[in-house]
Amino acid sequence: MNAIKIIAAVAALLLALPALAARTAPEDAVESSEQKPQRGERRLARLAEKLGLSEAQTAEIAAIKADFKEQTSPSRDEVKALRAEVKALWAEQPVDVGAIQAKAAQLDEVQDELRDQRIEMKAEMLGVMTPEQQSEFVADMGERRGHKGKRGKRGKRGQRGKGQRGGEQATD
Repeated sequence: MNAIKIIAAVAALLLALPALAARTAPEDAVESSEQKPQRGERRLARLAEKLGLSEAQTAEIAAIKADFKEQTSPSRDEVKALRAEVKALWAEQPVDVGAIQAKAAQLDEVQDELRDQRIEMKAEMLGVMTPEQQSEFVADMGERRGHKGKRGKRGKRGQRGKGQRGGEQATD
């Protein structure tokens, strides 16, 4: 009987906890999150430090990035909408492969436009930098690109896992 009362009390406490947390959240916590530098600002600060950018260079690059963000906002919104549409098409029964492929082609076009705009932005950023800074920036771009998407070593398609069971070895 005591165990049931304890369990009921714990359950009631767990259910009430989110409401209590919302009421007791300090108001300055909201302000402090607004005062935190945004991700783009932190990236720019790291870039400026790594490349040794002057304040004028940093300000000019910040303006280039802000222009890019403003110009590409509609395209980025379109990408989000197209992704949602593709997801919705996958959920339909029966699956209409042609419709998914057509929507995916639209998505690819918008993403290609964004990629081209990103390339132009980076080229504009390079124009603000000294030759040494440009070299470092380009080397860093290649370094980051090289690590993106690496998830470990895999064999050829269909051969993953062979050799671990039954003593068979995958052949290349």
